[in-house]
Amino acid sequence: MIQRVQTLYLILAIAALITLTLGIEVYSYAIVKEQTTHLDVYVNSYGIQIDGTIDATAASSDRASLQVFLNTQEELSEVKGVAYNKFPFFSITLFLSMLTIATLLTFKKLPTQLRFGRMAFFFSLLATIFTIVFYYVLKSEFSDVIENGEVASYLGLGFFCLIIATAFIFLANIGIKRDLDLIKSIDRIR
Repeated sequence: MIQRVQTLYLILAIAALITLTLGIEVYSYAIVKEQTTHLDVYVNSYGIQIDGTIDATAASSDRASLQVFLNTQEELSEVKGVAYNKFPFFSITLFLSMLTIATLLTFKKLPTQLRFGRMAFFFSLLATIFTIVFYYVLKSEFSDVIENGEVASYLGLGFFCLIIATAFIFLANIGIKRDLDLIKSIDRIR
């Protein structure tokens, strides 16, 4: 098991997925308007968290739109650790980690390992595409929160962990397929 290159690829994919599951920042946004309003939005596997400050000189329309956006009735001057959305991304990353571990542990049954590997790659690719789409949707959504505010977006380490995990699962599937073809060719010779 350990001498096969796909085992190394799967271990690296598991490490990347577990790092993502631990709550590493996937991407973030900074929304700034004329030194009066500053919001930081962090997206990780646990959800979306909003931190920021709103100066007393901020426009009342900005305060009202932020209150509607955060679904609160109280007057806001400081926003600290407000959870905006509870999407089950943690469950998805945990599922991907478990599926990749199952792929690693079924090394004695190559057809089953290849099936698990293909499922892991499919779901990992789906999660990557969903993350990219969610990145652009949230950017447009947060740009509408504060009128004429500048939105800067940053990709975090978690995004690259997801890309790396997808690539390593793909490489592991190539190695598993190569081993399976080698065993079939040896059976043909007998």
